[in-house]
Amino acid sequence: RERVLEMTSDEEQRYWQNQKIVHGKTPPTEFKSSLRAVFSIKGALSYVYRRDLKQNVAKVVLVISKR
Repeated sequence: RERVLEMTSDEEQRYWQNQKIVHGKTPPTEFKSSLRAVFSIKGALSYVYRRDLKQNVAKVVLVISKR
């Protein structure tokens, strides 16, 4: 996370606190799994491991497997 944002967790928290006060913005929702995010965000796409797919849970558009 720090590599991507180039800020510590405390710096990120202060950044979003400032954004809320100055611009009325809120931080993006955090999800513990890609599947949860896909089901919660309209139009979302994600890569998931085959082992994480469950029967009748998701529509699989394309499955690519190494052989």
